[in-house]
Amino acid sequence: MAETYGVFAGSPVTEDTVLARWYRQFAPSGVVRDGLDADQRLQVTADGTAEIRVRPGYCLAGGYWYRSTEDVTEQVSPNASAAARVDLVVVRADPLAGSSVDPGEAGIVIKQGVSGAGTAPSPTRDPDDIWEIPLAEITVAGNASVVNAGAVVDVRQYTGHGAVPMLADYPNADVGEGGLAMELSTGRLRYVYNGAYVTAHDPRYPTDWEALTLGSGYENFGSTGSAPSGRFWTPTRVELRGTIARSDGGVIPQGAIIARVPPEMRPADYARHIGAAYDDGDHVSVRLDVAPLDTAAFRPGQVRVLRANNHDPTWVALDGFEYEIE
Repeated sequence: MAETYGVFAGSPVTEDTVLARWYRQFAPSGVVRDGLDADQRLQVTADGTAEIRVRPGYCLAGGYWYRSTEDVTEQVSPNASAAARVDLVVVRADPLAGSSVDPGEAGIVIKQGVSGAGTAPSPTRDPDDIWEIPLAEITVAGNASVVNAGAVVDVRQYTGHGAVPMLADYPNADVGEGGLAMELSTGRLRYVYNGAYVTAHDPRYPTDWEALTLGSGYENFGSTGSAPSGRFWTPTRVELRGTIARSDGGVIPQGAIIARVPPEMRPADYARHIGAAYDDGDHVSVRLDVAPLDTAAFRPGQVRVLRANNHDPTWVALDGFEYEIE
């Protein structure tokens, strides 16, 4: 049948997979993180034995749901290889499991990885069959059958009503095009565009201003305005500000090194900017360079002034100078 629809009184839903597909449109799969049903958020722990423990919690898995009200333990399969193995702990919803009288079930499963592969298996997401949400990656050492506490990596994905909470290193693959997510570790608000996450807002940026190291014989010009300083506008973009003049009030010579940016703000290639300057009553322009990390002619991060021969500036402004470090 090419067309299906519902839910109407005369056309009841007869398949659980049809109902699950409908529910998937309202909330992405993941662990419930907050509220009365969150409990311990299905946290996975290990203590050096052959068992892992999953704390109580509630989750949505492909339109189905799973809830535990007490700890659940699962046995880890021994690793007969000399190479380490990374397994994936998931909540699995399987509409075809169980009995013919009561088909379908959900529960905790350890998906065994391949020894020496270095990565865990991927969760299964089949709209008409098994749907899994990841909880943790566990590493079983070579020739071992136990999991130590430090061998558990949290990879839980969360569900939510607004921006979906998620871990920065394990983005929620169930957030659809245009959907919003918030990284718990960074506070970044991100949305999905063309199948990839794009950052809409990052509360870590811009960073606080950090003072530049002024060149010998140079100082912050005047008692007003901003001190020479820099900050990150994004993780890779630097913004400079401030006004610099010679300490003796003299003319800034051609090629003068007036400052140096902090190590983390030094670009991979030359950064250049046309900035404002002052020449005996006239406002003129100069070129400002920031030396790159691999330069041999200058020290990395040095700010250099290049000017026209007929200009004799006594101060230069860094305001508006922005550049990428990568």
